[in-house]
Amino acid sequence: MAPRNRLTQFLVKNLLLALLSLLLGFIAWWYLTNKVEGERRITLTLEYKLPVGSNFAPHPAIEQAKEGGYKPVDKIEVELRIRGLKDRVSALDDRALKLLFTVDENRSSYPEFQVNPEKMLVGLDRGLTAAVTTPQVYRLNFARQFATQV
Repeated sequence: MAPRNRLTQFLVKNLLLALLSLLLGFIAWWYLTNKVEGERRITLTLEYKLPVGSNFAPHPAIEQAKEGGYKPVDKIEVELRIRGLKDRVSALDDRALKLLFTVDENRSSYPEFQVNPEKMLVGLDRGLTAAVTTPQVYRLNFARQFATQV
């Protein structure tokens, strides 16, 4: 029997085994390609959670560190880099995420403050991580409102 005939005979005899091997190879390839890391950038605005019954003004005075000192800004917008499995990152709903800063009742001023997504990001799915793309330094000052009696 010639070598070519043996190969043809082997493939014909074991056709089911060959097809099963191809199927398993395809499944392994598909599984591995879908487990690739993905990345996405989103921009969120920092929100504030004031203590219940506090007399803080709802909007603080915000200053951002710039060259030559601090400059006032209207709001803190932070660009985040979200990383994780590609399918989880692409399924992430931006509207479900919040950057939440909890104000301490005994503290109205926050000099030298940086946004930390590990502590402040609410709504991030398990298995995903967030990092600030360009860390910025801010100062916050929550003015106290005093009620006047007439």
